[in-house]
Amino acid sequence: MARCPFAIWDPIPENETQSRIDPDLFVFHTAVDAKGLTRLVAYFRRSDIHAESTFYIRLDGTLKQMLDTTVRSDATGSANRRAISIECEDDSHGKPYIAPFSDAQVKMLIRLGRWIREAHPKVLPQIPEHSGDAGFGWHSMWGYEDPINLIGPKHNPWTSAFGKTCPGRARIKQLVDVILPAIFEEEDDMFTDEDREMLLRLNGLALAENRWDPLPRLQAADEAIQRIERDVAELKTRKPVTASANEIASKVIAGIKAWFLR
Repeated sequence: MARCPFAIWDPIPENETQSRIDPDLFVFHTAVDAKGLTRLVAYFRRSDIHAESTFYIRLDGTLKQMLDTTVRSDATGSANRRAISIECEDDSHGKPYIAPFSDAQVKMLIRLGRWIREAHPKVLPQIPEHSGDAGFGWHSMWGYEDPINLIGPKHNPWTSAFGKTCPGRARIKQLVDVILPAIFEEEDDMFTDEDREMLLRLNGLALAENRWDPLPRLQAADEAIQRIERDVAELKTRKPVTASANEIASKVIAGIKAWFLR
């Protein structure tokens, strides 16, 4: 059993019912919410909610632990059987984007990550190169599911949700630039410039592929599709509905898809 000594112990029922794990992975998530106090622990206690996280951190840096770190948390898809997870409060409600971690959250996440390394040596001080690797990662790092196939399917084994960008672009940058280097740092083996360059290179490549932040293009696609749907609905109100009108609408939609697939 492992309970973080500086976290508030606030167990949920699954702590007694979920299977045991021997973790080699720590995954960062964001709990997107409206402004005000987020009652995430109470949410996870609901009988109709079939997901949960090991830890939860508020914007003020308060850290709560809901599951022992050797108990499975159902938050990371195929990695549930080996991952410790943390939900991080966000008051932006995802609009227009998930806000960066607060300073208090950054400090506590670094402290927690260092404790995780000490308590669970199998959680290696590295960013996984593959979804089955050990290390420290984030929920959307393997891509996202695109429900309308505008950008092309990219299966993420850690989630089945459509358009998943968790924990958000700004927070991913903080993880890569600040938090993970501090967690990986050793007293006798400082985080090297080569390590930092590698992290920034991975970050840059992923952003160039639009892998970690597909939201802007998905939002633009959704708006375009809605406009076309309105136009098609208007065409259908005209009598008679001509084959040419339907054909034109189909061609326009195909054109939009082709543009987003560039």
